[in-house]
Amino acid sequence: MRKVSVDTLRSFFKAVSSFKRLVIVIILKGKALSYSQIKEHFDKLGIGIASSEMYKHLSILTDTGVVVKQGKLYMLTKRGDELVDFILRFKAIKPEKPRLNLKYG
Repeated sequence: MRKVSVDTLRSFFKAVSSFKRLVIVIILKGKALSYSQIKEHFDKLGIGIASSEMYKHLSILTDTGVVVKQGKLYMLTKRGDELVDFILRFKAIKPEKPRLNLKYG
C-alpha cells in the first residue's frame, strides 16, 4: 500500500468536502471554462451560487491542485481529472451489505 502524507489527505478532503466544489470539478471534466461559463452551468442545474462563493470554491480547488487557471479559463489538473473519475466510479458502485462467513468451532 502506498504511503500518503497527511498534507495530501488534508488537501483531498478539503477539495471534496463541498457539494459545490464537486459540481465544479464535474462541470470542468474535459473542458476549459471561464468563470461565467461555470456559473451558467450552475444556473442551468438550478444550483444557486453567489460570485464570492464561486471564487472561494475555485480558489480552494486551485490551492489543492485540483484546478489550474490559465488566463481566464479554469481546467482540471491530472489530480482533478483523477478525482472526477473516482467520483464517477464511486457513484456507479451499488451499495451492498457485506457477507459475513462466520464459522464457530
